[in-house]
Amino acid sequence: MTAPGPELFGAASERVETVSEFTRRVKELLEAGIRPCWVKGEVSNLRAQASGHVYFSLKDAGAQLSAVLFRGDAARQKVALKDGMQVAVYGEVSVYEVRGQYQLIVRAVVEEGLGKLQREFEALKKRLAEEGLFAPERKRPIPAGAGAAASSSCPPRSRGPRPRPRWSPCSSLRALSESST
Repeated sequence: MTAPGPELFGAASERVETVSEFTRRVKELLEAGIRPCWVKGEVSNLRAQASGHVYFSLKDAGAQLSAVLFRGDAARQKVALKDGMQVAVYGEVSVYEVRGQYQLIVRAVVEEGLGKLQREFEALKKRLAEEGLFAPERKRPIPAGAGAAASSSCPPRSRGPRPRPRWSPCSSLRALSESST
């Protein structure tokens, strides 16, 4: 099999852009091409900064969008944002060039109630409590040998089998916790 020719990728004389130039071009396209609009979703990862800016994510079952409410706009809102709240926000898309990430700059917030994901979580919590799974008598003491715990997650791979690790994260943590005692 031969390597693809330059005609597939454009002429070699085409100018190669820097990351900054490319990101600036993406910023110009997004900011000029998407007019301010209303977006609805569930608030999560809410972080109010000392500066008065409020950073959060809007999400639904299929996607997540970073959002920011700058100090002046935040002060004008009648809605106190909370994680799990379902809202409709009005704003415009912007690209934060330093990170190459787009976000929604929010100008107005309208509360729509508790988000679907939060309602499902609360319903599950209630059902488990009714089954007695959170009852104090069901709780067990932490085993004496438990010195560390770890959790690892990663996005699913789209193709091919997962290679087996040559080392066990649990045994490494166990060795670390034993050596620190």
